[in-house]
Order: sequence, then structure tokens, then C-alpha cells
Amino acid sequence: KGLSEQFFFTFWRLDLSDIVDPASAYTDKLSAVSDLLKSAEEESKKPGISSRDQRKAAREVTRLTDLKQKLSSEHAAHKEHVKQVRAVLAAQNSEWFLEPSPEATLDFVNHFIRPRVIVSFTDALFCAHFIRLLIDLKTPGFQLLDFFNRWTSELTQVVSCCSEREAQVFGTFLSESMANVVEMRRKPKIYEEMMTGNPVFHRNYYPKGGNPALIKWTAHPEFQKGHTKWEGRIYRELKSNGLESKDPQKLKNALLAISRATRAFPMLARLAKDVIIKADAIVSQGTDPADTREVAAQVGSALRSERGRWFTEEQLKTAKAAPKSGPALRTDRARVVAEEPAAKAAKVAPKPGAVIPTGKRVVIDDEPDPKRKKVE
Repeated sequence: KGLSEQFFFTFWRLDLSDIVDPASAYTDKLSAVSDLLKSAEEESKKPGISSRDQRKAAREVTRLTDLKQKLSSEHAAHKEHVKQVRAVLAAQNSEWFLEPSPEATLDFVNHFIRPRVIVSFTDALFCAHFIRLLIDLKTPGFQLLDFFNRWTSELTQVVSCCSEREAQVFGTFLSESMANVVEMRRKPKIYEEMMTGNPVFHRNYYPKGGNPALIKWTAHPEFQKGHTKWEGRIYRELKSNGLESKDPQKLKNALLAISRATRAFPMLARLAKDVIIKADAIVSQGTDPADTREVAAQVGSALRSERGRWFTEEQLKTAKAAPKSGPALRTDRARVVAEEPAAKAAKVAPKPGAVIPTGKRVVIDDEPDPKRKKVE
């Protein structure tokens, strides 16, 4: 609902190599080949080397030189391919979210991300990088805050009912997607640069061509709160249906997923400490299968190595006390905002959950809260 067929086909036709330039991988490989080439050249110039060994070294120099040239050409071609693909997507992305709304975002999660996120490690990486691509392209109608609200609720459940391999694949997606969030949380300047003029960071859903003066943006303190809630939501699911489950398979699946994501999840100190306590208990009790205890030991060790990167309670309190740029906004709900003339709005009886403030805006909650005041 609210998504175009073009968007659907584009998502399923693309592959990781179409949207990501693995520059660091090429750089590392070229560096390794250069070192081998240097050694081969030195070997061929050694004094007293036999003619046979010299010919062998010369052939190795030729082979490594050709390999280096091929890698450089391949990287250049790959880089150009990604550039062209991104240019095409940038020209099309305005037609992807036809009717931006919470329902459209939920359908994006259920019909795009969910079927692909546990297929393979490459597909998991593709899904995470595709989300980053939507941000980079400033895709109209894609609401980042609501997307994370939706997927952290919908997708984490798959860990309790999938295979061990699929749990690891999901952990890869969890690691990559949360790594982007952690980076934006740690670096307010980068976040502000990404947010500037980028509709992905709108606080609510706004119609195309609406009044820019009515737009609210997701300030960095609100984004910090969002990350805290997302981590808590993911951990509660992994805890209740995994780490504390009596089903040994669900327990192992949760550990496997976390083992793949320790560089980016959990990053809240209290959650990370809780995982370590539970992992250590699994190892010390010795009642679970040996392979499960081994994974638990790996999780505990990996999380301890990330201790210096955790968000402590003091940091969370500082973020919570940060000055707000406007009225308090709920990070667990996005709204559809539509403009109407004040006179017309006054004549139309509001639907349940609708708010008609003074001015020219009608705000409609996607999930009306009866406890919430009917005043914006």
C-alpha cells in the first residue's frame, strides 16, 4: 500500500554489488599483491641467483603485475557501475513512496525486507546497505524513524523460528543496520549534515508539495532516544524468546544472532552486561549442549572487548537532559500530516484520533492514544 511497482521490481532486481563499492577490500588486496610483487622483484635481482630461479622469479613478477592491473581495472569498472546505478535510482526514487504513511512503511518491511533479510549473508548486507542508500538519496516518503520502529518490532521475531544459519544471517543484518545508527548517534555533526534538507529525517509523514513551514525534523536528541528504544525492543525479544527460553534451539539462535552483531549491538551498557551475565551462566552451568556453550563463550568475550564503546547510564542521562528544539515528540509513533484550509477544516467533523489545531494543519495519528491529550 502506497508503494510503486517500480520500487518493488527495483528492490528485487538489484544485488549488493550494484549499490556498494567495496573500496577497502580492493585496497587491501592491492596492497597484498604489491607486497608480493616487491618480494618477487627483489628475489629476481639477488646476486648469484641461478638462471632457472631467475626465470621463475621473472614469471612471478609478470603474473603479479598483470594481477595488479586487473584488480585496478576491475575496481574502476565496479566503482563506475555503482555510480551509474545510484544515478538511475536517484532519478527514480521520487516515485517509490506514492502515498507515504505508516502502512506503506510496514508494507516495505513485510514485503521487501522480511523475505530477503535471512536468505543469505549477501542479501542481509544488501538490505542494510539499501536502507543506507535510501538515506543517501534523500528518498521522499521514506521515514527513517518509523522504519526502525517497524522493523525492530516485526523482524526480530524471526530469530525464534528460523534455522541456525538464518539466525546468523539475521545477526549480520542487525550488525550492519545498527552500526549506521550507532555512528549517527555518536557523531552529532555527521547526523546534522545527513539531516540537512533530507526528508528521510522528517518527524512525521508530509504530503508532497506541502508547506515547508509545517515540517518537523527529528532532532539528534530524539534520534538518541529512538536508538535507546530500538535496542531495548530488540533485546526484549531476543531475551524472552531466546536467552531465557527453555527451548535449546531458540536459545542458540539468539546467541548466534548476537554473536554476529556485537560490534553494534547491544551498545547500551546495561543490556550488554545483562547478555554477558546470561552467557557466562550458560557456560558455567554446563547443562546446555557443548556447541551452545561455545557460542555463549564467544558472545561474552566479544562483548567484553567492546566495553569501551558502550553507552553508559551517565551518557544516557546526559542525552535525556539535552535541551529540546521544540515540543516533546514521541519516538514510537509517526503521524500523517495533511494540509487543509482552516475554514474547510472547521466545517468537517474530525474522525476519531484526529486533531484540528489552529492554523492550517490536520494531524491524524496512525494509532490514536486515548490517554493522549487532544491538543498538539
